[in-house]
Amino acid sequence: MTRVPERAVPLGLLPVRTAFVGRARELAFLKQQYDEIADGHGGRLVLIGGEPGVGKTRLALEAGHYARENGGRFLEGTHLRDGTAPYGAWVDALRKELGGHGKTDLAALTEAYGTELARLWPQTESIGAQPAAEPTIPEDQRRRLFDAVVLLLERLARRQPLLLLLNDLQWDPSPALLSHVARRLAETRVLLVGTYREGEIREHAALRREWAELNRARLAAQVRLRPFDEAEVKQLIANLLGVEPAEQLRTPLYRQTRGNAFFLEEVVHSLVEVGAVQPQATGWKVLDPTRLVIPDSIRLVVEERVVRLGELGQEVLTQAAVLGQGLRFDALQRLSGRSEDELLAVLAQALGARLLIDRSVSGEERYGFAEDQVQEVLYDGLAAPWRRRLHLRAGQVLETLYTSKVEEHADELAHHFGLGNERDKALQYAQLAAERAFRLGSWERAAQHFEAVVTLAGPDESRRLTALERLIEIDTLLARPGLRFVDEALALYAKLGERRRAARLHRAASIRWSSGAAGRVDWQRSQAHLEAAAALLELEPESPEKAYVSSGLTSNLLFSRLDLDAAVAQGRAAVACAEQLGDRGQTGYAGGFLSVALAWRGEIDEAKQVARRAWEEVRSGADHPYLTAAVAFLLGPVWPWLQDRSWVEWWLESCWQQLDRLHVERYNRPIAGFLALIAALRGEPDEAARWLRRCDEEASRHPTLWPYLDCFRGAALGLLGRSAEADHHLGASLAAGRGSYGRLFEVEGAIHYGRHLLRIGQTSPAAGIIEDARAIARAQESPVQELQLLVLRCSHALAVGQFGQAAQRLQQAQALSTRLGSAPGLRTCVLECEAKRHAAVQNWTEAERALEEAWLTERRHGFRLTEARLLLPWIETLLARNAAGDRERTLALCDEAISHFETCGAADELERARSQRERALAGRAATRGRREPPQSAAWRSVGLTEREQDVAELVVRGFTNRQVAERLVITEGTVRTHVDHVLGKLGLSSRTQLAAWAAERGLIGPQQAIN
Repeated sequence: MTRVPERAVPLGLLPVRTAFVGRARELAFLKQQYDEIADGHGGRLVLIGGEPGVGKTRLALEAGHYARENGGRFLEGTHLRDGTAPYGAWVDALRKELGGHGKTDLAALTEAYGTELARLWPQTESIGAQPAAEPTIPEDQRRRLFDAVVLLLERLARRQPLLLLLNDLQWDPSPALLSHVARRLAETRVLLVGTYREGEIREHAALRREWAELNRARLAAQVRLRPFDEAEVKQLIANLLGVEPAEQLRTPLYRQTRGNAFFLEEVVHSLVEVGAVQPQATGWKVLDPTRLVIPDSIRLVVEERVVRLGELGQEVLTQAAVLGQGLRFDALQRLSGRSEDELLAVLAQALGARLLIDRSVSGEERYGFAEDQVQEVLYDGLAAPWRRRLHLRAGQVLETLYTSKVEEHADELAHHFGLGNERDKALQYAQLAAERAFRLGSWERAAQHFEAVVTLAGPDESRRLTALERLIEIDTLLARPGLRFVDEALALYAKLGERRRAARLHRAASIRWSSGAAGRVDWQRSQAHLEAAAALLELEPESPEKAYVSSGLTSNLLFSRLDLDAAVAQGRAAVACAEQLGDRGQTGYAGGFLSVALAWRGEIDEAKQVARRAWEEVRSGADHPYLTAAVAFLLGPVWPWLQDRSWVEWWLESCWQQLDRLHVERYNRPIAGFLALIAALRGEPDEAARWLRRCDEEASRHPTLWPYLDCFRGAALGLLGRSAEADHHLGASLAAGRGSYGRLFEVEGAIHYGRHLLRIGQTSPAAGIIEDARAIARAQESPVQELQLLVLRCSHALAVGQFGQAAQRLQQAQALSTRLGSAPGLRTCVLECEAKRHAAVQNWTEAERALEEAWLTERRHGFRLTEARLLLPWIETLLARNAAGDRERTLALCDEAISHFETCGAADELERARSQRERALAGRAATRGRREPPQSAAWRSVGLTEREQDVAELVVRGFTNRQVAERLVITEGTVRTHVDHVLGKLGLSSRTQLAAWAAERGLIGPQQAIN
């Protein structure tokens, strides 16, 4: 043991808290962020990164002190390297704050989330609020807990602006909470600051994923700290020792510490303690600069400083390093076996030397290491045998202290007993910690413990199997690539003769391969698992597992092989099996797949009947919410797109509302794209953009899930005029269908992509895509898809001047459309194509008839944007025909189209409609000549457009909105809009005032004015 130098200066002469050096720009930025949230400009997240010891926490603490000095709250929590319970830093930061509130205050802070918050902060339990119904699925449990934390922060910040500091995010076992809170900070007065070690983020897969999402969505501002330069090193030394010692020490200390703030301060303290720098009457003095010995690493300087505490000090601090960062006094006393006086003396020395800091809270005396590196150096210096024994002893000590709160501290106990080689205790507490973490939605942390259970369980096959099942569920919840635990679980099922459970697991594995949750989509591997499941159950009596697997076979026959007849037959068998069992959940689940198969086969009426019955069965009788969510998913994004507004509205009111409540996250990405498409078609561009952002967010978090359904996302982007993005996602969707052996989705991707390419004039690439898909649809006898592809082929032929082929394909499409009489939305496409065909041979009357019928059909059955887009070829037809009255009708249609496109945010179509209107105006001017009636000049002089003038002239003559609409061939809504514009421009408030205004100026006779 190294002897304490005789000339050492007493510990504690230097200030415990040094003056803040450098970082002026970074601190000013943090202060500005705080001022903005305090002024109500929205909360935000700031992440401070850098190497260990560079000063990240110190910078954040300075910002926290600024918040306190300016009327705010400052709360701090730290994630610990080992034994960290779920959300540990959040719990530490808010525990003391919540402890200071009475029952009434807590009730106001927690509202309906008392039950959820009590899982982390027991003091919020039993405060009078009605407990919420227990969520039934893990996603919903986690969502409610995360929402509860957001609400708590928002309520705390209502009273005072809040700066919340979370240290050492690189050790956060549950980073999803940080992302969830970051997305909802905008409506709060919370500045959330996190510190992290840059080099260690890469070692944490879950944190890397959340980090990428925070950066992609621009949810966090990044502050990266560099080490001090030599001038800043001099300033820090001067603040501690004075100007002259700083000048003497700046260069050697900068060279040795490379500007690392922690290393630098430790060296200065070490030099003082060994007497190389001593206090004099005139200040600090370096005794002999030429004989300075400066440790060349943080480890050496920490070891030397600890040695100077003496043998007892070294022993106690080493034991403290085993206990970890948040060590309790009573635990350290029992572990060390020292008396209270002995221990207090050591702690006083360590506090004076700034090796430890006091972290006591109300009712509990606690200490922590001043820097993580101090603990790391001490812990790493322990020989393995001593380390194991100290961990075992620490576990035994803590077990006696946590008797009444053993579950809350199960992580810590599992950590110590695991490293102490006490298998039975480690297994007991790992199981307890795993289940608690799972209930709290800390799935990453739960997985770590369940993996430990699998390792520790040994011959206890039942316990291993339970842990493996949980790990498989967690992998599914997190959409982790691969099927890491499936084979081991299947082997145990086989050994135990659990054929039904094995079949159910095969079905779950097949879903992971078909959805992409296994890391990629592979329908062939999905099919292999289904066949294995079916073989296991072949000789078994009817069971829910058998119905479940049978539904899976329906799914693969439909989506992978596009064998519609076989899928329908298999679906009917699955329904019959479930009905025989009286299992309403499985009946609804099987019915969902059957209805989709019927719909794709073109039997729309029966499909809808089966679908509605399936929904009622699964909604009322499913014993697991996942079945309900799956059927809701099937009847929306997986149902064939038939341009059917009534079906979409039924789905939104019934299935989507239920699915939204369930929070089954695995469906979020395709659902968001589907809802974006619906919003775009309904003329709600802001809502569409919101869902597209959500889709981006989900795709970033789970890039391998449902890639073949990105066609909805691409189609929505195309409708909003974002063609480059649409092209990317539509192409990727098609590639995903092709590459995974999913034939139905390959054809669907081709339909969406081909339609987009034709719309933007890319006829050459569209041709190959459409032809390849048509070959599959025709060979597999998929009529709904074949009809859409025939229409696209006809459109392509017309675009490239192949009128004979266009006529042939149109005839085929018309025949198929007649056969699919229950899909009027698809008839619109056929009628539009028919109109284009007639226009191509200048058969204007028939072209207009077809367009009008298409427009009326879409108005009855379709969507606003599609209805408006049909006006464009109608306008072109009238412009080309140029018969009497066509120009006036053209202007009326242009105005209506422009009004729709402005509302829908359809930039490309809006530009085209405005161009058509200019052509129509030019044609009308040419027809009328350059002379303008005096009345028209008078109306135009007050700033009315030609269409507003037309409307105004009829209104002042007493025409009703309906009569004006009929006269000008526009909608009543468009008339109302024009009237509002006219009154607004003239500063009038009624039609009567407008008539009087016109009469005063001689624009109408007094007898014509409205009475």
